[in-house]
Formats: sequence, structure tokens, C-alpha cells
Amino acid sequence: MLSLILGRYIRFMPVVTSLALPTLLPLLALFLIAPLSGLSLDYQQLLKWLPYPLFIMAAGLGHMYSLGRPVALALILTASYLVLQGPLQSNLSVIPTHQLFVLLTLLLPCSLLTLSFLPESGSLNRRFVLLLLPTAALTGIAAIFWQPSATAPSEWQTLFSLRPAPAVFAPIFSLLLAVVIALILLFRQTLLQCPWQGTLLGCLVATSLTWAMFDKTLISSLMFCTAAVVLILSVLFQGHYLAFRDQLTGLPARRSLENAFKGVGRRYVVAMMDVDHFKKFNDTYGHDVGDDVLKMVAAHIAQVTGGGTAYRYGGEEFTVLFKRKTLDDCIEHLEAVREAIADYSLVIRDKETRPKDAKAGKQQRGQAIRGRRVSVTISIGVAEREPGVDQPMQVLKAADKALYRAKQAGRNCLKA
Repeated sequence: MLSLILGRYIRFMPVVTSLALPTLLPLLALFLIAPLSGLSLDYQQLLKWLPYPLFIMAAGLGHMYSLGRPVALALILTASYLVLQGPLQSNLSVIPTHQLFVLLTLLLPCSLLTLSFLPESGSLNRRFVLLLLPTAALTGIAAIFWQPSATAPSEWQTLFSLRPAPAVFAPIFSLLLAVVIALILLFRQTLLQCPWQGTLLGCLVATSLTWAMFDKTLISSLMFCTAAVVLILSVLFQGHYLAFRDQLTGLPARRSLENAFKGVGRRYVVAMMDVDHFKKFNDTYGHDVGDDVLKMVAAHIAQVTGGGTAYRYGGEEFTVLFKRKTLDDCIEHLEAVREAIADYSLVIRDKETRPKDAKAGKQQRGQAIRGRRVSVTISIGVAEREPGVDQPMQVLKAADKALYRAKQAGRNCLKA
């Protein structure tokens, strides 16, 4: 059931989970401040402990999916919350405590920014240490230069004074730093289309609200619980993406197709597609070029019209599912995909001219690229639900048999 819900929700993942959900959750949590302040002391004490199991859950889920960055973020947020619930529960008018509070408001946003630029390295391995190294370095530098004393320079008191405005507790400089980092995360999320940037942005919003409203009852517990929930949801959606999306082509994977079959209804069409002579092509030009072919074919199939949804079935095979359609409704749309792929020329570049990364690839777009041009074709088998073939797997098998007939008929054709 959870997979079906996530499967439907993931269509809106680029917008909802990347920006709206992570940033709105902390803002919505603000409405709980008044009700929570009326809780009994026992319940308030329980709420203060709640972030710890939530962060443990987030770290455990991240480790289960071999995602090191969520684990690192959970550890960093846990350490920050320990400081908030320990030394910072004393009087902040005392200069050393005031300085510690300011350092935390500066170090945590910077740590989130460093996690934005670090690549995923898996969890609990040698490379995982690199995710925590920048935060450790920043903390070490701060510890070296931090000299707690009973007095502070006038410049410090001006720049990092508490309650600079009636409704704001944190120093203005700390909040300005958070705004700058938020803009960087927003820009990177827009540029990279990476939900991880939105997760960091949501945690930044939650922690910044903690600093800004630190004089409110239970604000740190509430906001760090919210940050933990944002992190848990992020890991769940990333895990769903890994399980139900094909990493090479970006299409929904076979598991997604199996879930879709559970709610197809009484009228549907299944098309099986296969890249012609792909194994020979792969052996001739190499696996890198073969991957490019699969990406190109997947991009064309994903644009199928007529209400079809494309899936990567496995290897060089793809599936298109048309719900509430008949065979006659779908033929022309599938033929359009087949013809578009056959008409597409793929440039095979050698290792010297091949872009090393996505940035280099964007720079080369629009330029004349020398290389051998080749084209590929696909064969298509189509079947619809009918008496005697009324189960999704039976229709799929019928489409596969039709695909075999298309191969036997000379390939680059459609058989139903």
C-alpha cells in the first residue's frame, strides 16, 4: 500500500518533495507552539527527548539504503540538539553561553552548505568520514579561536547582539547568513533538480526558526523534530526512487509496472518494445555507447502520446501501459515512437571528444560534433485485455509473443 501511495506521489516529487514539503513543514509546525506550551511538564519533558529517536530512525533508514549524506546530517543535527539541550539551557546573557549560541548559529548552516556540495559516498565506510570532515574542521577552527570570557569586545556585542528586533531572538548576522545559504541551496536545487538540496533547505529553515524564536517554549524540540521528519521523508522518497526507478534511463522500473498492474481496471493495452540488434551494437561500440542508446530510446518512449506510461522492463526491453484504452487507440501512438527512434541519428564520439561530465556536455551542445552517425530501431509487440487473456501478466506475455513475431518479420515493425 505504501508503495502505491509513493508511486503516485513521486510524479510530483521534483516540486513537492524538493521544495514545498521540506520548507512548508517547519512553517506549519509554528502553529503547534501555543498548544505545546500548554502541555503538562511530563509531556514537555517527553517532547524534549523525541528528536533523538527520530534522528536515530533517519540515520538507520539512510544506512539501510546506503545513503551516507542523510546519516551524516542526522549526526550533525543530533550533536547540535545536544548542545541546545545542554550548555545553552543556561542564561544566555552570560558572555560564554552567548558566544556558544552564536557559534552554533554560524556553524550549523555552514555544515549544511558543505553537505550540499559533497557527493553521496555510502554510509559507514571510509569515504563516509569525508562527509563529517568539513563540520569537524569548522568546529575545530571555532574551538581554537573561541576564548570564553566574562566580557566581549564592543564589536562582538554590536554584530551578535541578541533580540535585535522585538520578535527576533537570534543575531541579525546569523539570520543573514542563513538567508544567503538558503539562496545558494535554492539555486543548486533549481540547477541540479536534486531533492537533497531541498532537504537541506528544509533543515536550514527549521534550525533558523529555532535561533529566531529561541525564547519560545519547546521551540528547539519542535523544530528539530520537524527537521528529523523532513530528513526521514527525504530518505523514504530517495529509497523509493532507488527501488522503483531505473537509474540509467530515469524511467519507472519493473517494480513500478507490477504495481501499476494492480489497478489497471478492465480495459488496457500493453506494449513490449525491444532495441533491435542491441547486443551486437553493444559489442561493437562498447557499453558506454550502449548506455547512450538506451537513454536515447528511453527518452523517445517516455514521450509516447495517447495516455501511455513508459517503463524499463529490463535490459534493452521497455514496456508501455495504456490504461482505459483499446488496441486501435494505441497503434498510431506506438508507431510514432518507432518512427521517431528510427529517424534519430546518434553520434558516436571517441573518448577524446566525449564530454567528461554534464557541464562539458552542455557546453558542447549546438556545436558541430564530428563522429560516426548511426541509428537504431525498435520492434514492438502489442496486446490488449480480452476474454481468455484477462490477467495483466497474461496480456504482457501476449505482447511479448507479438514482439517475437515482429522480430521474425524483419524487425523495426509493430505486431499485435
